[in-house]
Amino acid sequence: MNSINKTYRILLTSMVLLLIAAYTKPALANISHDIEIQIEKYSNTYPDIQFFWLKGQEGLEQLLRLPALLGEGARNLDYEHDDVVRNILNKAQYHRISMMIHKQWPSATLFQTGNDSKLISRHACVITLDPDLFEHDHYSAMRLMIGDDITNLNRIPAEYQINNADFANFTLHHEIFHCLDAYQNGPLYPKSRDELGSLYSGYRAENRADIYATQTFLSEQSGDDRFLENFTRMRTLCVPAWDLTHCTDKGIQHSLDAISGLAANLSHKKIIDNTDKISTQAIPEYETFTEFLACAYRTAINLGNKDITFTKIAAAIESFAIDDKSARRMENKIKHIQTLLFSDNSTQQDDM
Repeated sequence: MNSINKTYRILLTSMVLLLIAAYTKPALANISHDIEIQIEKYSNTYPDIQFFWLKGQEGLEQLLRLPALLGEGARNLDYEHDDVVRNILNKAQYHRISMMIHKQWPSATLFQTGNDSKLISRHACVITLDPDLFEHDHYSAMRLMIGDDITNLNRIPAEYQINNADFANFTLHHEIFHCLDAYQNGPLYPKSRDELGSLYSGYRAENRADIYATQTFLSEQSGDDRFLENFTRMRTLCVPAWDLTHCTDKGIQHSLDAISGLAANLSHKKIIDNTDKISTQAIPEYETFTEFLACAYRTAINLGNKDITFTKIAAAIESFAIDDKSARRMENKIKHIQTLLFSDNSTQQDDM
C-alpha cells in the first residue's frame, strides 16, 4: 500500500511540474516575442538609433564587444559631461549595464557613436530587460517594485497584483523612452554638483518615462485593464521606501486623465507630443519639488523609515517649508494603499 501511495505521489508531482512548465514556458516565449516585435517597431521608427537588447550570458558577451562597435570617441548621452571625463563615464556606464544584466534589472543607456564606429546608426540604445526573470515567479514584477518581503507579497489580493507580461511590456516602453528622451532633448542629467538637483532630474526623467509608457500601453489596448491602476498604487509606495525618483503616481494619473477615451490607436508622434504636454502639467518645477520632498520626508519617517535621517540630503530637506495638510493627505493615501494591499482582510474597497 505504501508503495502504491509513493508511486501516486510521484505521478502527481510529475503532473504538477508538467502543468507548470506548460504554462510558464509559453508565457516566457510570448514575453520574449513581444519584446522583439516592439524593438523592431522602434528600430523602424528611429533608423538613427540601433537598439541592443542585452540579457543573460549572451548579453554580457555582447557588452564586451560594444565599445569596439561604438568606436573611438563614442559618448554617453544620458549625462551632460565634459570631454575630459568622457572615457571614464563610458566605462562607468558599461559597468552599470553589466550589473543590470547580472541582477536582471531593467535599464536603458544611450550612446552616440564615434568616428570609426562599425554601426550604421549614429546612436545606440542599450536595453536590459530579461524575460527569464518572469519565468518561474509570478511575483517577479512586484518584487522589482516593492521588494522581496514574501509575507507582504502573499497578502496582496489577486485583483491588486501586477501581471508579469504587462509589466514587461510597460517597462520596455518606459526604458526605451529614456533613450528617446535623451536623443530628442539632450542629456537627462545636466551637469551639477547639487545632489538635490540631480534627484530632481531623475524624478523628472522617470515621470516622463511613465507618462509615455502609460499612453503607449493604453494605445495598444492590450493586457490586463487593472494593470495601470495597480501599478500606480505601487508607485505611490516609493515614498516610504524613499525611492523618490520613481514617485510617478501623479504623472501616471495626469496621463490617464488627459487621454481618457482617446487612447486607442494613438500615433507614435501623438504620444510623444502628449508626453511633452502632460509633463509640463504633471511634473512640478524645482521650487515646488522641494515641497514634495518635505512632505515625502515627513511621511516616510512617520511610516517607519528612520534611516533617511542619516542621508546627505536630510538636513537640506528638513529646512524646506512644509504644508501640513499636504503631508497628512500624502500619509493617509499611502496608509490606505498599504491597508488595501497588505491587510489580511481581502474585502477592503479602494474608495480613495
